[in-house]
Amino acid sequence: MKSQKRIFNFLIISMLMMFLCCLFVEVNAATNGIGTVNETYSRTIVPGATYTYTESDNGSPQKHYVFEYDPKTAGVDALAVYGEYAFGGDTLSTNIALAESRGYTVIAGVNGSPFDTSNGTTTGTLISEGRIISAKSGESGYDSFAIKSDGTMFIGTSNLSFKYTTSSNKEIKVNTINKQKKTADNNVYLYTNDYSTDTTSLAASTEVILSIVSGEVAIGKKLVCKVDEIKNGVTRTSVPKGKVALVGSSIEALGNISVGEELNFDFINNDSTNDWNNVRQSINGFYEILKDGEYVNVADPAVHPRTTIGFKADGSIVLYVVDGRQPTFSIGLTDMACAQYMKSLGCVAAIRMDGGGSSTMALRMPGENKLTTVNSPSDGGERRDADGLLIVLKQDYNQNVG
Repeated sequence: MKSQKRIFNFLIISMLMMFLCCLFVEVNAATNGIGTVNETYSRTIVPGATYTYTESDNGSPQKHYVFEYDPKTAGVDALAVYGEYAFGGDTLSTNIALAESRGYTVIAGVNGSPFDTSNGTTTGTLISEGRIISAKSGESGYDSFAIKSDGTMFIGTSNLSFKYTTSSNKEIKVNTINKQKKTADNNVYLYTNDYSTDTTSLAASTEVILSIVSGEVAIGKKLVCKVDEIKNGVTRTSVPKGKVALVGSSIEALGNISVGEELNFDFINNDSTNDWNNVRQSINGFYEILKDGEYVNVADPAVHPRTTIGFKADGSIVLYVVDGRQPTFSIGLTDMACAQYMKSLGCVAAIRMDGGGSSTMALRMPGENKLTTVNSPSDGGERRDADGLLIVLKQDYNQNVG
């Protein structure tokens, strides 16, 4: 009798354990954003940096690609890249090739910002190696993923202002840096060699070429320039190497400056929350989807390929791509599902980058001498994007950037 009772109790406990296990799997599948995991494996790319591939099913097939590294131990750094010029856009593979031609050893990369489809330029704020590559005055309207000089990071919306002071102490607002002038507006535009070989302006303007006396185009820094040449009623003025250009509707709009005059530029951070003065790399996305471990901006029900960047409480950085728009291969995720998966990976913050046909991840697998695209971009090949985020070996970063 006692033996039968023990067998009965054992069966009850076993059934209860099986029920709890199934319940755990169902709850986990529902909260991780990606459904039931069918296959997963990880590989160490370099010590402290890991690539994980996962196949799952949440009613549709899904393919996931995650690159994670700890900046404190991995011996790598992030580098914001934008092709040879910020105007026009380039594929991730081209950005990688350009970085490696400049002496970097790239081990990973993902696409970056949403962009103006008419010219390939980022819609928000792009900072590379401390330089402002593209930005507008005021709040950018897009959240950015930013890494400061000390290695700490944040997600936030830039709020910047730019101006120059003439020799007569007149202050002139600069509306944009390296954004295309398309219409006969009253804005003032500043262009650097990072943008293009010329101003690319589409509306006849007053275009001024300036020599750099000192300084740089960087937040919290100053730039001193001398007026070299003034052209009225022109477009697409060439900007020689080592010089910058000002473009406005008229010489009056530019402060009635004259050849030989010295102009003093200021690039100011107005964000009281985040220290943009010390940002080393920054690319903008659409918006933050995970903030302090809570879901935000996740109401959009659309399912697409996604690229997401996040970070953990310990400072580890996570790059994530999910394929989509390929019904028998991978459908893609909603913003909510993306946020859930990033949280399940341990992230406390995450930002949605440009997705759709832009979503691309490339990796240098151990023993390989070049990077390969590990995911399946939905356009059938790589898209020309405004920019991307590369992960490079730290000794190369220090040698090239300092």
